[in-house]
Amino acid sequence: MCAPKWQIGGLGGLFLIGIVVGCLTLTKLGDYYGRRPLYLVGLAMNFVLVFILMFSMWPWLTSLALFGLGLSITSRYYVGYTFTVEMNPKAQQAYVSTAVFICETLVYLIVCGYFVYISSYWRPLQYVNLGITALASVFVYCMPETPPFLVA
Repeated sequence: MCAPKWQIGGLGGLFLIGIVVGCLTLTKLGDYYGRRPLYLVGLAMNFVLVFILMFSMWPWLTSLALFGLGLSITSRYYVGYTFTVEMNPKAQQAYVSTAVFICETLVYLIVCGYFVYISSYWRPLQYVNLGITALASVFVYCMPETPPFLVA
């Protein structure tokens, strides 16, 4: 609240630059090394970087963590989406894809409702994020690589 608007905008800009860099690099790595390992890396990055963001008192570390979160978004959302869809039979992929986007939309609505009607304090949402990320990591670790990647 006390920072100039350009600094606050710069934080969002670093996050978006992280997404762009991730799209240019990480998504292609998923084609070379597999969806599963890259998805696990994205989940691990998310867990560590959210934890850093929650407790960091240094602006430079916050900036670095936001850039890294942009990278992890690419690995978790784009590579993870491909991983999820490819794990299903062709006939079910459209349904799975639709379900993924509906769930993502519901999360955005819940988060917006939280900030509008419950609290402006963001840390409780991040505790939920950390829990879901840890649980997802266990599930993805136990899953095999996607068949289309293994065939290619």
